[in-house]
Amino acid sequence: MQYERVDLADVDQLYIRMHERWWASHGAVMVYIKNQSVAFTTPSKPKAQATVALVTTGGAHRKDQIPFDMTSRVGDPTVRFIPYDTPSADLLFTHDHYDHTSADKDPNCMFPLEHLRAFASEGVIGAVAPTHVGVSGWIPGPEALLKNTVPQIIERLKEDGVDVALLTGG
Repeated sequence: MQYERVDLADVDQLYIRMHERWWASHGAVMVYIKNQSVAFTTPSKPKAQATVALVTTGGAHRKDQIPFDMTSRVGDPTVRFIPYDTPSADLLFTHDHYDHTSADKDPNCMFPLEHLRAFASEGVIGAVAPTHVGVSGWIPGPEALLKNTVPQIIERLKEDGVDVALLTGG
């Protein structure tokens, strides 16, 4: 079998054209918002004293919660709060824009709640937050997410005394 040498610049251009075509098929729904600063704060407590919460854009939710709406052209900017004692077997991942086959088999690879509980019992972290957060990462128009959902998440994490939010993507 012979292979043709491909210029990486050509591959990049092909990738860009494929995505332009894909986005065009969705209509004018994509909004780009440039962050003006990095949202990072050094934790105020050592990790062995910190209360840690999980936040994922991987579409995680409990089986008894409404799945994320993957049919909406503008995405689903809602949040699913997940209690700390939720068994991994009770988690689902509703997201059509990444392959979550591995997460379906072992939710801890995307939403490592069992590992967080183990870290707390071993004293690696101070405590597992009472509530964790699942949102959909498919939100091409993020205005509602930023205006409504993010403040709701921040308020809940503050109420729960969260010191560190561990973020996982989707």
